[in-house]
Amino acid sequence: MKLKDVRKIEFWMATVVFVAVVYPLLVDTNNRDDSGMHNYFLHQKISYSYFFNFFVPNFIIDLLLYVMFLLLNFVLIPSLINRKRELLNYSLLAALILVSGVIFGVCRTYSHAYELKDYDSIQRSYNSIFFKAFAQAVLLTIVISLYTCAQYLISFA
Repeated sequence: MKLKDVRKIEFWMATVVFVAVVYPLLVDTNNRDDSGMHNYFLHQKISYSYFFNFFVPNFIIDLLLYVMFLLLNFVLIPSLINRKRELLNYSLLAALILVSGVIFGVCRTYSHAYELKDYDSIQRSYNSIFFKAFAQAVLLTIVISLYTCAQYLISFA
């Protein structure tokens, strides 16, 4: 099987996985099952909204993971492997990590707002949340990049 055919299958598999992950989230909005997440908010005496503290952050994170995979796997890493417009692609890679880290951090401040009271100052809590978010963005970028590089290595071997 050619790499081009594998790429088509891979795109559709990623799309199917994305839909399979997001569909239960969309269907479950009436039941509002957050797996007990609201209890953390109640324990810290923070107001909780299923929509803003659970649904929206989880949907945005799932969408971001899908977009990151598509961009890295089909655009950025193949261009870097083929040494096309390297400066532009490295800049886009850095921008992707930066934007992903910010989005992960903002989503986490909503979905884990109860963690804000765990620290002695609000600045320390934001520092912790955004440090974890940027670490997550870098880790996901590395994992997806390694996957794409391994795929290229196998196809050329």
